[in-house]
Amino acid sequence: MKKIVLSGKGGAGKTTVAAELTKLLAKKDNKHRVLVVDADAAMTLPFALGIKSKWDDLKPLGEFETEDGEDTERVLAQIQKDYVKKVDQDGLQFDFAYMGHHKMNSCLCGYNSALNLFLDLAREHDLYDFAIVDREAGIEHLTRSVYGKEDDYLMLVSWLSPDYLSVIERINDVADVIGSTEKRLIIVNDILGSADDDSSSEAIEKVGLSRYPYTIMKRNSDKSVDSRLINDIARFIDIE
Repeated sequence: MKKIVLSGKGGAGKTTVAAELTKLLAKKDNKHRVLVVDADAAMTLPFALGIKSKWDDLKPLGEFETEDGEDTERVLAQIQKDYVKKVDQDGLQFDFAYMGHHKMNSCLCGYNSALNLFLDLAREHDLYDFAIVDREAGIEHLTRSVYGKEDDYLMLVSWLSPDYLSVIERINDVADVIGSTEKRLIIVNDILGSADDDSSSEAIEKVGLSRYPYTIMKRNSDKSVDSRLINDIARFIDIE
């Protein structure tokens, strides 16, 4: 299972990229088994994907609890039954889970533990080919064992703005310290049309990230995302 994690400052465009990535991987014709996790409390990914399903019967994964020594197959079956929803619409087919809201001023440890448990069990039981995780803004989640597997991918999304670039710089530094995956892609959000390759390359170099590949997210005249982003991501994650 290839786990693809999107990270960056709030409003950088992570959810837009996650939606485009889902559309790329979850097409029925591709026959990929795809899990999509909205790990941001705002839960905007379903709207970005245009999911029409109702969520009344879906529990937030972040609230899942288990006892030490509990049978893993039974744990996995419970998660799939109560915390995962199968989506089949508009030519897309994937499993969806969301983290939900944690208590204010509380640690995210329990929420991230539930996510990590599910992802680890999903990998162990070969349930999916891809897991897309749209993380909450900031860097706290980096220290909660969300990354680390050699076949994981980290995508850092940012506007060409000092405030946004400084966040992905810090995320990258923390990822280095904890020994996270080296498979990292910088995604420059340019849906407003003010950036080009030269300015993007220069800005990325200034924050010390020039050793990683980058791509630019632009919009077409019809508001759809330009194919460059999708093509570059497809090459980066080596889609068969």
